[in-house]
Amino acid sequence: LRHASARLTEDREVVELAMQNAPSSFTHSGQILRTDEEFCRFAVRSSPANLGLCCPEVRGDRQLVLELIRGGCWSSIGICSDELKKDEEVILAAVAQSDRALDSLPVDLRNKKPLIKTIAHINPEAMAYIGPELVTDGKFLLELLAIDQRCYRSFPIQSLVLLPVATEAVSQNIENARFAPGHVIRQLPEKLRKAIKENPDLSPLPRFRARGMAGRGGVGAGTYDPQTSPYSASAQKLENMERDDLLRLLRKDMSRFKEIPMKLQKDKAFVKALIEPSLDPVAKRGLNRLSVGAMVARYVEKSLAAQKDGDEDKEEEENEKSSRKRV
Repeated sequence: LRHASARLTEDREVVELAMQNAPSSFTHSGQILRTDEEFCRFAVRSSPANLGLCCPEVRGDRQLVLELIRGGCWSSIGICSDELKKDEEVILAAVAQSDRALDSLPVDLRNKKPLIKTIAHINPEAMAYIGPELVTDGKFLLELLAIDQRCYRSFPIQSLVLLPVATEAVSQNIENARFAPGHVIRQLPEKLRKAIKENPDLSPLPRFRARGMAGRGGVGAGTYDPQTSPYSASAQKLENMERDDLLRLLRKDMSRFKEIPMKLQKDKAFVKALIEPSLDPVAKRGLNRLSVGAMVARYVEKSLAAQKDGDEDKEEEENEKSSRKRV
């Protein structure tokens, strides 16, 4: 249908036949069909993603949008009419399906305290996408924790570093310490720090999820653990090593690549120097065309897999020897 003439893209029968094979074919339909309310409803029921291309009457059909959202297509809230994006029932239905639905709303709605409180009751994970005005509002964040202490686990990093918020969250549930940055943990009251140390799952340093604002308020997350966090002794030792010594160490044990500082993991010259000696001349010539991510994915991960296989073979061989001795 993409390559059909303008006359055929306006032909209802042709477009319907194309949509039977690929519902996304509605994208290539003519403008007249897109303004046909009846045909738009057919297109939306074929594929909810077609809603964004439909006429305003269909995009603003509250009953249809609610039906799509409750049927599992929560992303419909991002492509429905502006009026429905402000409808509380539609918002709550979408957020109940996915926390990311909150990120599809305008910033002014994500800054509304009564709405965010209601959402906290339904889906605490959606607190990752609260508006920028609420991120550092300590008093309001404490109110969210009073609703559900699990909200802390999804707060943006700007909220996680607020000491009163972290103290309250950890006081309510010691498991929340996993999500607090290390420097905040060290500032907690002595009673809480002692409880964290006594918990074998949280000692010596708690794991935490660092979140940062991305785009227009979206959140990106990364998981840290005691062995690879910037506060661990092993990571600090690698950070202080000379470049050549570090390269030699990594070539012997590639599993420690994830422990080196992030700036070195993203340094193309360093990654190239690390993997180049193990490549044949043909692979070396193509190395300059690869990004750092491609180098890591193609060579470093391959080396890790080979090293793991080698360790498994060695372990198997040792087990076989020990069994022979017993015999």
